[in-house]
Amino acid sequence: MQSPRVVYGELLNVFGRPVEQDGLKFLNAAVDIGGSSGATEHRLREHPSFKTATNIPFEYDVAFVRARIPRLFGVTPRQVEVEKAFLDEGFVGLFEDSECIPFLCCDVYGFTTLWFGGKVPDEKKTRLASAFWSLILSDSDDVEDFEGTAAVFGSEKVTLGCRCGEVYAESE
Repeated sequence: MQSPRVVYGELLNVFGRPVEQDGLKFLNAAVDIGGSSGATEHRLREHPSFKTATNIPFEYDVAFVRARIPRLFGVTPRQVEVEKAFLDEGFVGLFEDSECIPFLCCDVYGFTTLWFGGKVPDEKKTRLASAFWSLILSDSDDVEDFEGTAAVFGSEKVTLGCRCGEVYAESE
């Protein structure tokens, strides 16, 4: 196998274990995606399997994604200290030809989306997003317990978590 060629961003470090889905390999990573397109065109809830998944809070699907990452990749996502966000994790997707594309899995107001560098071709973004969300949704009952709080608007806070396998979101 060839050494991975990182394109459309920078790979700074990798963590945990690799996971394969639909012919792609994914790794949790510290990444720099450069200039983002700013588009949230690859949202979790737009994936076809989202409608049939269980254990996902309606308004805060980020709690479910946060609970799945440790089970899949063997790493604990860091707590984000940004208003209106709870998750900001880097990943890389490795294609069969050893092309490696960094991206971010983050949320906006609790709705999880993928962000890519501005020059990533649409067909690559679509393939990565489809495979990544299929992986996240592959077993919606395999979640890890956690709890964290995010500021949504000024003093309003939301506590997101997973307790005994049940994912939840509670407004304060």
